[in-house]
Order: sequence, then structure tokens, then C-alpha cells
Amino acid sequence: MPKEPSREEVAQFIVAEAKRIDYPDTLLALSIAKAESGFRQICNLKDCRYGIGVFQIVRSTFRQAACAGDVFNTEDNIRCGLKLLKEDGHGHWDMSVSGWLPIYKELVIAQSRIKWAEWEAAQKS
Repeated sequence: MPKEPSREEVAQFIVAEAKRIDYPDTLLALSIAKAESGFRQICNLKDCRYGIGVFQIVRSTFRQAACAGDVFNTEDNIRCGLKLLKEDGHGHWDMSVSGWLPIYKELVIAQSRIKWAEWEAAQKS
């Protein structure tokens, strides 16, 4: 991944990394990353007090979760976010549920429609 990846590259990395660690709910991970940062490696406020990076992880959480690398590194931030999701669920992001839950619901519905359309097409053949 380049030093400053595009939003699409970040989303693709989230999907690939979720698959690598066998995290099943990529739609949830994508929803949280989109709501928290818009898939950007940003700092929330000047001192980063409320979160860093794609998953808006605070430094203390990064350390307590024993995440490898640097919270300011895009790939490390994503790996840590996925580790937290896999081990603890979405609890770290419950304060922002009003931001990511509607995105998650839309993605789940879209995925269901695609699967239904594929099923219908298979029935016709």
C-alpha cells in the first residue's frame, strides 16, 4: 500500500486483511471505517485525543490491545481495528453507532439483493 493510500485502496486492504485473519463481518469493518474516518488515515482534532487513523483508535487502546506497529501507520491501524473487532466485537465503536449502523444496514441489504438476484438468475438457467 502506498504511503497515503486512496480510500478505495484502504477499503480493499480492510477486506483483504479481514479475510487473512478470518474475520467474518467485513461489512461491519467497512461501515465503521467509513463512518469513523471516511477510509482516511486522519487524526481526530489536533492532539489526536479522540482517535487516530482509519478506525479512530486512541493510543492507549492500541497499547492495551497489544497491537503491533504504529497507530499512525495505515496498515497497522487497520490490523488493530480488525483485531479489536474480532476479539471484542464493535464495543470500541459503540459511541459512534449512529454513524456506522445505517451504513452497515445499507451494505447488508445491498449484499442480500445481490445474492437474491444471483439466486433468481441461477433458477432461470
